Amino acid sequence: DEFLKVMRTNTLGPLLLARALRPNLVVGDMGVIANIGSRAGSMTEGLIDDYDDDYAYRCSKAALNMASAQLAQDLRVDGITVLSLHPGWVKTDMGGDQAVLAVEDSARGLRTIIDNATLAASGSFQTFDGTHIGW
Repeated sequence: DEFLKVMRTNTLGPLLLARALRPNLVVGDMGVIANIGSRAGSMTEGLIDDYDDDYAYRCSKAALNMASAQLAQDLRVDGITVLSLHPGWVKTDMGGDQAVLAVEDSARGLRTIIDNATLAASGSFQTFDGTHIGW
C-alpha cells in the first residue's frame, strides 16, 4: 500500500535511524539530528500550501514533526539537538520545474542551520533560511 510505504520512508525511517545513531551522537562532538520535514506537515500552515489530496505525504510529515518534537524532548538530557527542517520548494523530480529554489541554495541553507544548531534550538521547525514554522 502506497500510504504505508510513504509512512515508513518519511516517519519510521528517521525514527529508527535516530535510535540507531543515538550512542554515536552522545559521544560525538556534534550531536544533531536534522529531520527533513515539510511545511505540508504543519497543522498551522500545511493546509495553506497546495499539495492536492496527497494524504500520505502530509500525514507522514506531520507524524515526523511530532516524532522530531518528542525526540528533542527525550534526547535533550543527552545533549542531542533535534531539528525539523523544511527544504523549501526545490527544483527536483518531486518539486518540478515550477519550483523556485535551486537544490544548491536549499542545501546551503540547511547546512548553515545544522552547523549553527544549539541545544536551545532543539525541537524547532524551520525553513532552509531559518524562518520558524508553526507546528
